[in-house]
Amino acid sequence: MELYGIFAPGREPAAWYTDGLVRSWTLAPPLVLAAMTTVAGCDGRVHAGRATAYPEAALVDVLRGGQLGAYCSGALIAPSVVLTAGHCVKGQQGFVPDAWTVTLPYAGHQRIEAADAATYDWETTNGTVDPGKHDIGLVFLARPVHLSPGQCPRLATEPLRDDTEVVHVGRLHAGRLSTTSLFVGDPIPVTDGAAAGFPFDYDAEAVIARGDSGGPVEEPGANPHLIVAVGSGSYPGKNEVLARVDLLNSASNRWIADQVLTHGGACPVAR
Repeated sequence: MELYGIFAPGREPAAWYTDGLVRSWTLAPPLVLAAMTTVAGCDGRVHAGRATAYPEAALVDVLRGGQLGAYCSGALIAPSVVLTAGHCVKGQQGFVPDAWTVTLPYAGHQRIEAADAATYDWETTNGTVDPGKHDIGLVFLARPVHLSPGQCPRLATEPLRDDTEVVHVGRLHAGRLSTTSLFVGDPIPVTDGAAAGFPFDYDAEAVIARGDSGGPVEEPGANPHLIVAVGSGSYPGKNEVLARVDLLNSASNRWIADQVLTHGGACPVAR
């Protein structure tokens, strides 16, 4: 798996996504740098429209030394906690983030700075990605954001059955990355990623797009919204890989819940 969209000095910041997943750690290719503000061609997914019904949807801008380096997506899962991809938190050698700016376009267009984040086991890479780790990250906001009662999403605690349909929220639309909006795609079925060599992921017949890394993958029609994974990576021109959240939010591993509790607590329960 390669990481694209690392900031190149003197050039425009680029969208960040993962592409080129491999089925063996030993075959992982070297990192490729890119500096693009738009994406040519099709991402393999037809976006159903602007994600206005997803107030939790977040634009995550990734910075180093005050300089914008990459674009990701995410979701507010607690007043002070945003869920995103681990590689959006840890970066890579040559570009290791030290701050994030989170914007919630459908929750009053609030813009909040963050200087703290965490991953469960993800580490800064030298250009390759370890499929034996969880590509899950959390960004902790400098001030809380309170969604209306019932709008805060739930996180899955159990795996999905094969061929369950999900929707993916990200910031690419019609081949162009947005700095102000997020979009929701049409439902796509997912299967267990273990058969493809990714035991901590779901496999889907779609291709992640630049800037969609970390965007929430949700069960359509769930109320409250249910996040089951985050956008992680894809084979070149082939299937998308989605990092499962239930593995870090189950009865046996409550890492996400513990981090939320440490950073201000969960959303109030709707009455």
